Amino acid sequence: NRVALAGIALTPASSPETPTTGEKHVGFVHDTNMSFSKYAVKQPEDVYSILQPYVDSHITHVFFGTGVGTYSPLYDSPVFGWHGQEQQEFKADHRARTAGVMRMLMKTGLDPLAMAVEYAHAHGLQLWANHRISKNHEHDFRHDYPGGRFLIEHRDKLVLERSGEPHRQTIVSHAYPEIREVTVQMLVDQARYGVDGLYIDFLRKGPLVGWEPKSVMDFTDRHGFDPHQSRIDGFDRMWSEHLCTYPTQLLRDLRVALEPVEQELGRRVRIATNVLGGWHFAHGIPACMTEGHDPFTWA
Repeated sequence: NRVALAGIALTPASSPETPTTGEKHVGFVHDTNMSFSKYAVKQPEDVYSILQPYVDSHITHVFFGTGVGTYSPLYDSPVFGWHGQEQQEFKADHRARTAGVMRMLMKTGLDPLAMAVEYAHAHGLQLWANHRISKNHEHDFRHDYPGGRFLIEHRDKLVLERSGEPHRQTIVSHAYPEIREVTVQMLVDQARYGVDGLYIDFLRKGPLVGWEPKSVMDFTDRHGFDPHQSRIDGFDRMWSEHLCTYPTQLLRDLRVALEPVEQELGRRVRIATNVLGGWHFAHGIPACMTEGHDPFTWA
């Protein structure tokens, strides 16, 4: 089992006038599902062989994927169990192979997230939990695993277009408190593994909020008019700022929920996110805010 990493190290030209540089950090987003399925993980030690190439490299931070779909965890989740624990049939072959790896590990009493944290820390790496917050497909709505049953139960909470049709990405909306609560619980559970931080991937699919009844009602209550019925100067900015309130509330709820874990660990659990690139401005706000991402407020 081998993973090839290639890169270029840029070294400043030797000169007494060369400014000193601070500590460097290089992160690598690790797709655990695809690694498990493609690199023939057949015994527990193979999990370590997947991480070994990062040791003695320029990589300092590994953002370790914690799920196949958002609700198919690659760790023993108190909320959703683990990928392949119940489900036997899969639409994609790589998901079936990863389920086989998970069964092999769990049968021997090993949790891959715990293994990754232990190995990374023993070799001088930071291990962050990489949570893809909205990685759902239509074929994930199934009755044969906990995450699928959760999706079916909340199918009425999909992100909607302005027309009222479900968004093409098949995303459950974080306008609803019960969806945010589950996301927070999963992230808190991952933090308990002793990871160095939580890396929340907002870009795997988006947006997290749209024109759902809850979102429209909240906007109407806040501004005094139905966004479906009225178009006024500045509306686009008002709507974007409204969408941002839900991911912002999610992160605020998460920070509060992490306090007991931080007391147990004796340190603060760091949180990192990614947002849309292309920092062009539209309607006086950065483009990322049109997807509900407000890093200025988050910071």
